[in-house]
Amino acid sequence: MKKFTTLALLAGLVVSGFTGVQQAKAAEFKPLLEFVEEFYYGEAGHKLPNDNFGAYSRIRFGFDYAASEDLSATMLFEYGAHAWGNNGDDFTADPSVDHEAFVMRLAYIDWTVPGTDVLVRMGRQGVVTPSYAFGSPILDDRADGITFASNVTDNILVTATWMRLASGNGYSGMNGSDPVYDKNGFRAFDDADALMLTSEFAYDSFKIAPWAMYVNVQKGVGEHFVADPAHDNGYMLKGDTKAWALGLSAELTLFDPFTFAVDTMYNNIKINPIDPTAEDRFDSFYVGASASYALDNGTLALKGWYTTGNDNDAKNDNGFIALGGGFGATSIMFDDNEIAEDPFTRGEGSPMGTLGVIFEYADFSFLDKLTHTARIAYIQGTNEAEFVGGVRQVDGDSFFDNFTDEDSAVEIDFNSTYEIYKNLSATVELGYLFVDMGKLSQDAQNSGIDDNIFRSTLRFVYNF
Repeated sequence: MKKFTTLALLAGLVVSGFTGVQQAKAAEFKPLLEFVEEFYYGEAGHKLPNDNFGAYSRIRFGFDYAASEDLSATMLFEYGAHAWGNNGDDFTADPSVDHEAFVMRLAYIDWTVPGTDVLVRMGRQGVVTPSYAFGSPILDDRADGITFASNVTDNILVTATWMRLASGNGYSGMNGSDPVYDKNGFRAFDDADALMLTSEFAYDSFKIAPWAMYVNVQKGVGEHFVADPAHDNGYMLKGDTKAWALGLSAELTLFDPFTFAVDTMYNNIKINPIDPTAEDRFDSFYVGASASYALDNGTLALKGWYTTGNDNDAKNDNGFIALGGGFGATSIMFDDNEIAEDPFTRGEGSPMGTLGVIFEYADFSFLDKLTHTARIAYIQGTNEAEFVGGVRQVDGDSFFDNFTDEDSAVEIDFNSTYEIYKNLSATVELGYLFVDMGKLSQDAQNSGIDDNIFRSTLRFVYNF
């Protein structure tokens, strides 16, 4: 699925949007602070024999300032995740380590168009495609842009967001270090933009949210592309790209305490120009659903999803717009983690190329201030298997690139959170992933891609 993460690489940071139009209180300053300290221990066969334990810190701080009901500003900075032991010569944090950067996470102003109920948000903000059953499979992150939001009625919210996903630096190559020039010998620059329209119709017993998104990646490089030697048809890294997605999410609470939810999405990607031996058009379909029952002590839920996968043809025509999803179905295979930096997390924010079923018992408690969530998940690939001499090879190091309809996994999670103080909590996550991948070559087995994984974390979160 690498060729379909091209947009993710080009997009940079992408993000999530309005869930409702809220008016700020007048003349109010509110500081924001969060510390996360996380310790992990894991085992994964021969995959990582010398890196079983580690620790991370992440700090977020900033403020909200409301000048009036119609004008406010938000700033949020982030440092980390800092891996304990990544120190310079004087035992201080090493700024050369990429994930230890000090970054501006959010920075935007909210203002109301005079004489209207239209709220405008400008700057780096959160943007997410609607999702009720699971987290968004393609977009739940941050982006620079402008959002217009308005409550058309008390029950209808409409938003429109323009995002500047990337403004290129004139470099290309797998590591971004090779200068690229256009046909006239000038340094080529790349731009990517997206337009997203969302709406939510919310009533007492149900809500429904249709949405649409268009992505335009402009390339100044003409027909330049980078071929992947592991594949006959090459992977497109350069070329004008147009993509669009349509989605619909719905939630029904009419039969309370039963709740039913469904997410659907179809997307299409068109790349032009590209090497003539490669496919230039991709599409995919995703559906996720959940049925839950609220008990006096916790919530029982049955959830499932399906996505289309690659076929065995030389020109695969399946692919997702991967802008930075937040598909948080499980703790190891997917993105249900606070930091997700440890090497025992697959950390895929998208379910592309898989189907799955989950049984979950969430937020149950037997002691005051201590809650638990338990789940068991079955995951299977939907990509068709490729064989060389009857034995399947593995290209690249992405787990989901190589997860086929002959492969499956079972994940068991048990997570517990204790409220130590009002603003301080401790969470223990325990998980085990059983992986069953059939007819792998010896090299593939040596890569550790079929290793079972045990993962445990202890995390402290301080919010102010």
